[in-house]
Amino acid sequence: MINQVWVRGRIRSREEQPPGRLHLAILVVLVLAHLLIGNANAVEPANPEPPNLPTQENTVPITQEDPLPATVHFGQISTFWPLALATFALLLAAVGVWLWSIQLRVLLRKKTAELQQSEEALRATALNFSGFFDTVGDLLFVVDADGFILHSNAAVAEKLGYSPEALTKMRVLDLHPAEHRQKAAEIITAMVQGKAEYCPLPLASRSGVIIPVETRVWQGVWNGAACLFGISKDLRQEQEALQKFDRLFTGNPAPMAVTNADDGVFIDVNEAFLQLLGYSRAEVIGRTTLELGIFADPDTRSNAVSQIINHGRITNWPMQVRCKDGTLLEGLFSGDLLESQGKRFFLTVMIDQTNRILAEKALQRREEQYRGLFESLIDVYYRFDREGKIVMISPSIARVTGFLPEEILNTNIRDFHINPEDNYTILSQVLRRGFVENYELAVRSKDRSQVWLSCTVRIVRDQQGNFVGVEGIARDITEQRKNTRLLGEESVFRKKIIDTIADGLCVCQAIAEFPFVHFSHWNHRMTEITGYTMAEINAAGWYQSLYPDPEVRQRAIARMDAMRQGDDLLAEEWQITRADGETRTVSISSSFLLAREGEAHILAMIRDITEQKRFELEKMQMQYQMQQLNKMQSLERMAGAIAHHFNNQLAIVLGYLEMLEDECANDRSRKFVNYAIQASRQAVDLSHLMLKYTGHAIITSRVVDLSAEVSHALPAIESLLDGKAALKVHLAKEKLIVGLSPEELQQVIFNLISNAQEAMADAGGSVQVTTGLNRRDGADRWLKPIPASLPKGEYAFFEVADTGCGMDQNTVANMFDPFFSTKYLGRGLGLAVVSGIVRACQGTILVNAKPGLGTSIRVV
Repeated sequence: MINQVWVRGRIRSREEQPPGRLHLAILVVLVLAHLLIGNANAVEPANPEPPNLPTQENTVPITQEDPLPATVHFGQISTFWPLALATFALLLAAVGVWLWSIQLRVLLRKKTAELQQSEEALRATALNFSGFFDTVGDLLFVVDADGFILHSNAAVAEKLGYSPEALTKMRVLDLHPAEHRQKAAEIITAMVQGKAEYCPLPLASRSGVIIPVETRVWQGVWNGAACLFGISKDLRQEQEALQKFDRLFTGNPAPMAVTNADDGVFIDVNEAFLQLLGYSRAEVIGRTTLELGIFADPDTRSNAVSQIINHGRITNWPMQVRCKDGTLLEGLFSGDLLESQGKRFFLTVMIDQTNRILAEKALQRREEQYRGLFESLIDVYYRFDREGKIVMISPSIARVTGFLPEEILNTNIRDFHINPEDNYTILSQVLRRGFVENYELAVRSKDRSQVWLSCTVRIVRDQQGNFVGVEGIARDITEQRKNTRLLGEESVFRKKIIDTIADGLCVCQAIAEFPFVHFSHWNHRMTEITGYTMAEINAAGWYQSLYPDPEVRQRAIARMDAMRQGDDLLAEEWQITRADGETRTVSISSSFLLAREGEAHILAMIRDITEQKRFELEKMQMQYQMQQLNKMQSLERMAGAIAHHFNNQLAIVLGYLEMLEDECANDRSRKFVNYAIQASRQAVDLSHLMLKYTGHAIITSRVVDLSAEVSHALPAIESLLDGKAALKVHLAKEKLIVGLSPEELQQVIFNLISNAQEAMADAGGSVQVTTGLNRRDGADRWLKPIPASLPKGEYAFFEVADTGCGMDQNTVANMFDPFFSTKYLGRGLGLAVVSGIVRACQGTILVNAKPGLGTSIRVV
């Protein structure tokens, strides 16, 4: 500003000179010249030379017209020439001054224009500086040597809330919070001395709001006096960004670390870093990776550091890291070089690739296994695109057709079909259904022979779901077709049988909401076994539908929970209720599976073993019947032999007794013999009963009406019950014809009634006598202790049912054995005789008895 004023004053002084000064200068020059000439004429020489006489050489003729003398002296000539020279010099000086004046004026105009431009530039610069000073976002201060604020920009007034007038009355330390002013003075003093670079203490606004800043100062001159220039950078946005970075850094699931670029010391690490490597924060902060031995290969780490320093960052740099427990992890590191407050730091992020690498290795092993399996396939794997061009085929094609894979690739599949229609049939079925199973077609081999293949084909789509081709497995069935050509229908029937007997397969997982189990796979056999489709079972619930009994349902839920813990089912038998209400027995085997997402699934194989259980029960019954039959046959042989020998001996005894009776002399002896004869005859009757049990007795078969004979025997039955039990009779209205003598039938009836009466003893109750037709359909509920192979059909039956004490299974198993009785005084031959008579007539006896619930015996 001072220079500008000085230059402007000089320009004005030159422009204001009056134009008369040039003429005055010329006049002064002329006066000086006149004085010089006058002095020259007045002065005589000190030693004048004698005048030269005129000679002929220097004599000038003078004409009459010349007014001057004819001759002139040299002294006169010397006075003229100085005057002429002075006059000429004055003229030259006047011209020079005039030209200099013109040049000076031009130069002055040029300098004036340049100074005006410089003044305008200085004025614009001053305005620009003032605008910059007032519009800059940082807080700018000018402080005198005593610390008072001389000047500040608009940002100071705006952010601190003080007016410019108030600021000029304050010391710069007054802008710091009271507790920081002493520290601020020390830091500013150190900055002026060059011992500190910046002051990190905050400022306080007029309202008391603390503003984080970073202040730098330097020395200067303001209005000619020494001063300090200060600039305070508002760090609120930086702190907000730092807080966001801290949150991102701390909560990032990927391990992150900040290290010093110069010595590799850890400045900070996030929680993911500590959890992954197993260290505590105190064990990491302040130490280097080399001290902790984190990197398995220090050279790789050094290369990564060099890469960051040279290029500013690294991306996906693979390195192995070692956990605190020694476990090695595979990581991908990305890092950046950061600079803050004159220091350099490394910010690194690690992505744990251990599981992925292990999975890739496992996948590579599986690929190698699959490749080996692919190359060793017996069947032919193939794939062709939508135009029919073969793009992949297994080496087994050479064994089947004689063509090498390279001879087949990139050729069209239609070129090998003997029947061109096969290609269109397969393609249409695949497009319609998505797959084709066991489609048989003929192709030509390399030697032009015909090869029959059984093909399983499925459609291939890209990620967008577009049809791109088909793939499948082809099995050589040429020999099979040759051997089974005449058995084609049987083969189809066999396939249907296989489809029918296939086990049910389902996959389910537990869910939180109703119905608590969700099925994702459900084959057609599951529908056949349970009567539910997958949609129906997912809507109604597995437990709620198949286990209506609450106790069984809770047991099934507990078993499902155990399966999720790895306790698989192995052919466990369960009773389920189908959709139609039928109870079925199934065998369930399960396996616990984990999906890619870690969800727990259960794979279950279900086999309907209802018929198998029925067969097993029938087998047990048949085994039991065979045991009974063998036992009966043994008893029959023994009892028959004894009865025959006993009957023969009794006949001899009885004959001799009758002869002795005739020889007796007195009545007393005859009476004793008569007692012996009666006992012998009872023994004969007993032997006859034994013969009837063994089937050796001669039974006269007659055609009688069962209901009529029972009706005739009712009075005797009532007398046998003697009013101790109520008699209920249900006789069939139709005529029931049986092949049995009335005497044998009555013996059967009386023996069964007597057994019922003994079962009730004195407790009372009821005895029900029923006749009718028994429909033998193979599904009756009767226990059959007396086996008889009766074909399916209708048979007349006689049944006696009581409400007595009933029988347990052991009693039922032995009730028809001879001499078996639960009564202390019983003979044990009543039911044995009944079984003998029934077996002799080729009938059977059905028993239904439970302890405390009475007994029903049906003779068929």
